[in-house]
Amino acid sequence: MYTLSTDKLLFEITSFQIYERELHLALNTNMNVSVKNGAFTGSADLNLDVKQLAEFAKKIKNMADTLKGNAEIKELYGNRSYIRFKGKGTGIFTINGKIYGDRSSRSIEFEESFDHEHLQKFANDMYKQFARYEKKRNINPLGGVLCDTEKERAKNY
Repeated sequence: MYTLSTDKLLFEITSFQIYERELHLALNTNMNVSVKNGAFTGSADLNLDVKQLAEFAKKIKNMADTLKGNAEIKELYGNRSYIRFKGKGTGIFTINGKIYGDRSSRSIEFEESFDHEHLQKFANDMYKQFARYEKKRNINPLGGVLCDTEKERAKNY
């Protein structure tokens, strides 16, 4: 579980499932997100490409280190739930997004600003988990990497 908690916001990635044999497909990861913002709560399952998640984690880590930048993750299909982080270099970040529940008629939109101290652990933990998927793309569903030489194979890992 990855948690970002402030006085007014609780944002959690409560679980995820990466379908290793489907890394060659556009949708290969299911991630459950939970948000509590003030009196409002909601949760959703996002269907993503693990490479998107790796890039998102990398950008958030960079933001935590430099105090600036943007990171967004968005479903490619379906309801197109999204989550965005923004930092302007001042140490204050903003998270906003819209996630959909089990039906498209149920959603929660949220936005909250928070100090950089809340981001560091969340960013580091996500980066440690997902960085290894950043370059994994040419995966054969029957096992192994789709490439011509052992040298190219080594690049993918």
